[in-house]
Amino acid sequence: MMSGESATRPEKNWNSIVRKKRLFEEAIRNHADLLDTDQDGKLSIDEAIAAGKLLGLTDEEIKTHFAALDYDQDGNLAGAETKRSWTGSFLLFNILVVPILIIVTSFILGAILAAVEGWTWIDGFYFIAQDVTCLANPLFAPDEKLATATELVQIIVSVIA
Repeated sequence: MMSGESATRPEKNWNSIVRKKRLFEEAIRNHADLLDTDQDGKLSIDEAIAAGKLLGLTDEEIKTHFAALDYDQDGNLAGAETKRSWTGSFLLFNILVVPILIIVTSFILGAILAAVEGWTWIDGFYFIAQDVTCLANPLFAPDEKLATATELVQIIVSVIA
């Protein structure tokens, strides 16, 4: 066996394990009501094993993944354990992703605008940031009339924002 082959086999095995775990979690979260064969509102380990077998998982893999999803460790998956939480994603997106996108966009477009208008880069940044965030009181107000190219960029940025 070549050294390159032995290095890729564990990686392929790891990818397969991760893929199976994701499939199992998606099956539980998206189809818990269908997998709950006794219709008691909870997914037991036996019901999870039946579902996991369809995905090609071993009993040991199913029990490991089930335990990871069973937050209260009561031996059943119910309520929030079988539902995907959107609040974390929502908060992460609005508190982290959106501000970073605004800052990066304002910096890039502001630098271009500053070069065209002969401003400092921070004035260009402020100009775009105030436009993107729709500030009532401007951070930067140019002294003279804007160039036509600047007005076009401002319109495009405003429409996108």
